[in-house]
Amino acid sequence: MTQATTSLDVAAPVAPLGLLWSQAVSARYLDARERGLSHRQALGEAGGLLSVFVPSLSPREARAQAEALMCQSGPLRLRPPARTA
Repeated sequence: MTQATTSLDVAAPVAPLGLLWSQAVSARYLDARERGLSHRQALGEAGGLLSVFVPSLSPREARAQAEALMCQSGPLRLRPPARTA
């Protein structure tokens, strides 16, 4: 039997996991708003994604955490609506 070995380079730069999921949750919220969803609906989508990353959160807690994350991230950057000629 052959045993596979792996090495872990502890000096390799690793992005904090929280940073990765917070960017994804923020992007999901902004995408939902750009698609015309209300703030509440967009928070629901963002909270749903957050509950995938942190399964120990209840849906209500995930939504509250998503809202707190969006409030911390400063002004929202929604793209202006596309102009039709």
